[in-house]
Amino acid sequence: MLAEARKKDEEEDRLFGKGSRGDEMSKELKGRRNQLARLKECQERLAREKEEKLQAQSERIEKRQVEEGNCPSSPGGGECDRS
Repeated sequence: MLAEARKKDEEEDRLFGKGSRGDEMSKELKGRRNQLARLKECQERLAREKEEKLQAQSERIEKRQVEEGNCPSSPGGGECDRS
């Protein structure tokens, strides 16, 4: 068991460097400014993705309503003006 632990420790030293645990914070995220910038970047990306998904869903709903003849713009539904 001890030999196995030594072997694993040596492997981790090769991967992460001697004395490193492997769970240290990356250089890009060290410092408050870098962390805040990264968080802002991620928030903006998530907001864009959310908007894209909402737009795609809205388009699917509208397409289905047209296919079923239930246009939301027509009073009381019914046939859509497909011109």
